Amino acid sequence: MICIPLASFFRAATFTTLEARGRLGPTTLGDHYRGQDHEHLVTLHDGIQYFSVPETGMYNIEVAGAAAGWGLFNPKADRGRGAVLRGTFRLKQGEALKILV
Repeated sequence: MICIPLASFFRAATFTTLEARGRLGPTTLGDHYRGQDHEHLVTLHDGIQYFSVPETGMYNIEVAGAAAGWGLFNPKADRGRGAVLRGTFRLKQGEALKILV
């Protein structure tokens, strides 16, 4: 997910898997966001990243979903293709967005 406000000191936030694998998600933030605009705006609880909106305003948000897998009984032709969604949203300072990557 990429979160970009339309006018602000805050430029952008790009969220990652924090190098986690599997269905349970990350267990620590580590140093992954050090030096980025959202370094102190992200917390982690039960594998979900929580982004605290730094200031009220309009934000451009872009998210992408992965393609589904396939296996012996699920041919490649039947898998999902993934998707990219974009939108502009009015967010309030302190509002928390739940990020699952």
